[in-house]
Amino acid sequence: MWTFRLTLRPVRGALLMLLITPVARLQGAELDLMLDRVVVTGTRTEQMMVDSPVRTEVIDRQDIERQHARNLQEALQVLPGALLNKIHGKTGYEVWLQGIDSNRVLVLIDGEPVSASTGSSVDLSQIGSVNIERIEVVKGATSALYGSNAMGGVINIITRQSDQPLSYALRGDLGSYGDQNINGDPSSHAQRSAAGYLAARHDLWYGNLNFDGVDSDGFQPYPSSWDQLGPTSQKGTVRGKLGFTPSQGQDLFLAAELYDEDTEYRYTEPNPGNPDYRTKREQATRTTYRAGGTWQGQAFGELSIKLFSETFEDTTEQDSAATAFLEQQREAELETNKLMSQWTLNLGHNHRLTSGLDYAEESLSQSRLKRSSATEVEIDSELAGQQPQRDNLELFLQDEIFIGERLRVLPGVRYQSDSDFGDHVTPKINGSYDLGALNSDHTNMLRVGIGQGYRVPNLKERYYLFDHSEHGYVVNGNPELQPESSDSVQLGWVYATPNLFQFEINFYYNKLTDLIETGLVEPASADNDWITQFAYVNVAEAETRGGEFSTRITPTANTRFNLAYTYLEAKDLTTGNDLGKRPRHQVKGGIDYNPWSPLTLSLLGQWQSDAWYDLENQHKSPAWSRFDFKLNYQITRQLKLYGGVDNLTDTQRDFTNSFDLRPDEGRFMYLGLQLGND
Repeated sequence: MWTFRLTLRPVRGALLMLLITPVARLQGAELDLMLDRVVVTGTRTEQMMVDSPVRTEVIDRQDIERQHARNLQEALQVLPGALLNKIHGKTGYEVWLQGIDSNRVLVLIDGEPVSASTGSSVDLSQIGSVNIERIEVVKGATSALYGSNAMGGVINIITRQSDQPLSYALRGDLGSYGDQNINGDPSSHAQRSAAGYLAARHDLWYGNLNFDGVDSDGFQPYPSSWDQLGPTSQKGTVRGKLGFTPSQGQDLFLAAELYDEDTEYRYTEPNPGNPDYRTKREQATRTTYRAGGTWQGQAFGELSIKLFSETFEDTTEQDSAATAFLEQQREAELETNKLMSQWTLNLGHNHRLTSGLDYAEESLSQSRLKRSSATEVEIDSELAGQQPQRDNLELFLQDEIFIGERLRVLPGVRYQSDSDFGDHVTPKINGSYDLGALNSDHTNMLRVGIGQGYRVPNLKERYYLFDHSEHGYVVNGNPELQPESSDSVQLGWVYATPNLFQFEINFYYNKLTDLIETGLVEPASADNDWITQFAYVNVAEAETRGGEFSTRITPTANTRFNLAYTYLEAKDLTTGNDLGKRPRHQVKGGIDYNPWSPLTLSLLGQWQSDAWYDLENQHKSPAWSRFDFKLNYQITRQLKLYGGVDNLTDTQRDFTNSFDLRPDEGRFMYLGLQLGND
């Protein structure tokens, strides 16, 4: 039972203080629809969101702060149609779009790639929110400007850029899992979170420094059990950027980022009559360096060049409580280097030409140290052959054509030359037509996108030997894998009136060929020591299709409603079965209410139908719903109190059922303060 004994006392006192604190009406307190936002992801050029020929969904900083999102995973919870799933064997989360899994969704920060921490999927919980200005999402493979890994779509994080001489923000909060707190005290705090942002601009120079961190004790659904299913973790990021603008139209920058994570949890390895109590610890570090520049001119347009280098290191340890030595340690390192360039040129009044070149190098190494006793040590590589490497060259060209005042057509093509898989060309075309009256402030827009996607197998899928013999299985990489390809069609209509109403209907169809999946190679038997053998194989053709229906209504300046329904059919065309972990129905919604100027109350909700867990359609996960309550109180222009209860209904998976997709975390209550002038 959830206990509020001590956690609500500071809330009650704070609210009493706030009720008697005079606060003038704050600028920007209205809950408008923000239809005049500028977006860049769909075309790689600045566009008004409602005018972009490529449908782009936006989650801005106001939304992120209102829902108290600490990282990208929490921020994307409100995105219609997005499926946020736990990464298998890890503690983080990945995102699936339009039924296409995370291996095929490209995550960017200011247009630059984020390393896949597992070798395949980006862990969204590793990306803090303090430096996010907005998140732009393009679904489906309809943009020619992004290559491999963008078959399912693109998520581009646009970072904060302040024009003030000095701007800052600092926030911190404490939270509790109630009866599931590790220490058994429901009234104590089990998680501590902090983040800060500092930016300065003087003359020709600008810079910013920011950090975010979460220190969690984890949670324990079964207090009397050895197993700790909610891990103890410390995650933190420090980022810095220095820029120089020698003249109008020129911008040069250097940036660096360091991410560090230390996670630990306990589990029991089944062993009849003598269970093996184990601890698993993971340490991860990501170091990123960026540099680049932008040059603008009336005659030559806009040229940008960026350099990117990132190293991701991951160490995993497994230790049995029954022995005095460490049984197993894995060390992995993924290195990525990339050069990106883009040139945009206006050709008269009716053409905007965008072209570019991307070059990338990638390498992966992984080894395992295994002890059977204090003196017997076995060290081996978990990669097939030598340390795998690959390089990739991509060229893209796009022409935005304005035909009259209503029609925009956006043809594009991307050429890719991979060191292992040769050349490939993917054409795409997008278009938009304004159905409304000219010079009207209403939006009435029809959009269509048709394109092809292409993804070469990543190094993990080709070379990784994932030996989990202690759990009864091994997953083998397959150097003979072939690239995946896809055909994508997107059709949408949006109608909106400023600061009042927005309604969108979008239909999609994606067909994937040579889909890479994990297939059973050899069942467990006496011949293989009862170890089930899996491998990555090109075995499937699949399709996903469906529709998204969303509306946002602001009937008054202090009230906003949003509601979205997503229908998804995802089929394995080889077997006719439903693809696993993809619910057919999903509903997301929310209410923001500003009863008086300094106070905003929000209720967020989500429901999704049951779903098959596996490709064989033998195991089904139940339907579930979840609601979150958020409170924001602006004490002064610079100081805000915030708090909330996540998962009000305490919806939680059955941890004894490995096929249950309901949330891991139960009810969570927190309270915090935010100070800032930006």
